Amino acid sequence: MYRAAKLTITLALTITLALPMIGERDSAIEAVVEKYLIGASTGQRVLVEETVLPGSGSQGSDNGGRPARATVPEGGRVIGIDATDAAALVTVEIEWQDRLYTDQLVLVKIDGKWKITNKIMTWENHHG
Repeated sequence: MYRAAKLTITLALTITLALPMIGERDSAIEAVVEKYLIGASTGQRVLVEETVLPGSGSQGSDNGGRPARATVPEGGRVIGIDATDAAALVTVEIEWQDRLYTDQLVLVKIDGKWKITNKIMTWENHHG
């Protein structure tokens, strides 16, 4: 019984200690995505270049299979981050012109900095 109690305390302590690091990681990822969204929506190319890995791709289509927009309107918000210490998938939603766009950004950590390596986007008509 003593051994089981010790194991529970050790696991709880490990999880508690890891949470601040996860919060810092996700904050750093979100900061890169926010910088990208500002740069893309305002035409500040330098902000986009600081956040995107050179040679990265961007693909997307609407629900009918037609190519989707290449620019980002203002108002995007991060709705999800799924990350490890080296890679992340960030989901962004943008409401624009009666549509709800969903962008999924793939990021990698290179030399201690998060960079966007790919973007997949789609949209659907937004009602309400």
